[in-house]
Amino acid sequence: MTTHQGTRLLRGFAQTPHGSIEWRGMGDSGRPLVMFHPTPSSAYHFEPHFPRLSRRARVVAMSTPGYGDSDDPPEPYTTIAEFAQTALWFLDAMALERVDLYGAWTGAQTAVELAAAHPDRVRRLVLEEPWDYGNPEGRALHETIHRYIPEQEDGSHLVELWRKYGGDRPGVDLERFSRRFIDFLRANGEEPTYGAMGREGAAPYCFTRYPFLARLRDVSAPTLVIHGSGSKLMPAHQACLDALPRGEGLILPSAWIFTPDDAPEQWADAVLSFLEAEGDP
Repeated sequence: MTTHQGTRLLRGFAQTPHGSIEWRGMGDSGRPLVMFHPTPSSAYHFEPHFPRLSRRARVVAMSTPGYGDSDDPPEPYTTIAEFAQTALWFLDAMALERVDLYGAWTGAQTAVELAAAHPDRVRRLVLEEPWDYGNPEGRALHETIHRYIPEQEDGSHLVELWRKYGGDRPGVDLERFSRRFIDFLRANGEEPTYGAMGREGAAPYCFTRYPFLARLRDVSAPTLVIHGSGSKLMPAHQACLDALPRGEGLILPSAWIFTPDDAPEQWADAVLSFLEAEGDP
């Protein structure tokens, strides 16, 4: 990583009423772009793409409370509004008055709530692979996906966790996956509030009880909705656009649910172009 001030990796902790919040970022000029990661990842999720975005933005990725190196909340959160409140405290602690927001997967839920509840703090919003899981089917799905794997003396739980998140898939980047695996391991723990999902299930517990599509109607910021061409979540694309007062859609090439790794340059150019568009509120 180059040490030039504008392109070197920045890291730190912001102090909030509910503890320390980890952040990673890049860039010392341009409008602030605050990024919320999927579950059960951390701010590191976006780090490989910081150089592309920091060409024209000041990028700050926050680790959700209870994930990465961020502190657990004093009491387990049970609503997306609580995650959004901590995100607001994070903005205050970082002296970020008005920002662009990027929410990926789980992070899209928190980004929507923050934008809807505090429109004065959000200039533009980008949602990656949003879906409304606030229903019994969504809860059942995530209770299957997210589950606590009990620790074993022989370490076999580590192999199970490795395979659960795809460490054994052909062609996986083992160096990057190994770094992400640390976040998966941190999130694996018991928490009775979330039942069999354990600590990993904090955000899923909340967003499967959140009226996502209905809340989109309260978002006044211009919003870009991104889905992948091969995504199983594509049926939500038009529904999101129909709900948003000021939404526009973007389909990017993907074999599965889209991530920036699928089309990094095309993704970065599209996001930056959207954030720089004229006609800002």
